[in-house]
Amino acid sequence: MSRYPFKECANEVIKAYTGVFADSTLEVMIRRYYRMSREFIQLSRKGKVSTTNPKKFKVNDIKAYYELLKDRGVIQCTIAHDLNEIQTLCKYYDNNVVESFRYRYPYSRMGTRSKKRLPMKDYEYEAILSSGNDVGESDFKRLRAYALVILSMCAGLRSIELQYAKTSNLHLEADIPYIYLEVVKGMNSYGEARKVPLIPEGIPAIERYIKCSRSLLLSNNINTKYLFYSIHNFDCLCSNSLRKIRSIVEDEVGFKFDCRKCRRTYAQYLKDAGVSIESVSVSMGHTTTKTTEGSYARMGENSALSEVSRVLSRKGEKN
Repeated sequence: MSRYPFKECANEVIKAYTGVFADSTLEVMIRRYYRMSREFIQLSRKGKVSTTNPKKFKVNDIKAYYELLKDRGVIQCTIAHDLNEIQTLCKYYDNNVVESFRYRYPYSRMGTRSKKRLPMKDYEYEAILSSGNDVGESDFKRLRAYALVILSMCAGLRSIELQYAKTSNLHLEADIPYIYLEVVKGMNSYGEARKVPLIPEGIPAIERYIKCSRSLLLSNNINTKYLFYSIHNFDCLCSNSLRKIRSIVEDEVGFKFDCRKCRRTYAQYLKDAGVSIESVSVSMGHTTTKTTEGSYARMGENSALSEVSRVLSRKGEKN
């Protein structure tokens, strides 16, 4: 075993999951494991853990790590995510130490349910659309940034789906504009290629980006199948590049958001427009409506009030 057993074990686990998990998921795992490796080394130097080798972790080692995160003010939900990753790592080597820690110290499992995260507010959604329409037609980087964000919130695409989206699969002239996704999350297991309808309000910004993109590719005598690509090698973007590009829009509109918030915005928009939860779920690429309702879209209270009022009114008329 090397001087850095945690990182060595993490690399072995990541290698085992390569081709099973999406590249974006693996990138998150790598960053999280490498951070954890540094944190366990820090604890070891202070004499607070017996080892930095996940194969040999004991309950008190996990307890020391848990207390490190608590002392830093890390929220319980994030700590739970970290413990889950350590559990994956340890169980790969038949070490059930995290499960034992949670049973011995039940307080570690308290408060792990996070509140349902919300979609964009109407003024945020409108601000992005408005700013996107104000970008000059030759400003490729800004047009790309707004088109990427707008497609994310007007079609609910995940990061991996944005990365591998093809220009030829975007059908803006169809009676119902849509994009066909060939590469989706979980494509080697539960995920399936699907057609995703677009919210029409986002189409102008996407069309302006495509026009600028075609001009750039033509001037460089380059062909690429990807809708969003790097201007350095004209290949698909990595997940880190997606974040950097999205930050261009964040800086201009003055608020932060991530890909999931864009997805929630799309799902809630459809639900508020009267689309059935089953259709919203299919468009989102979910295997069940439970995921859609639990994390992305539910009927708003005003819509619920209106529907209940209509039902009760009809009942009153019959009586």
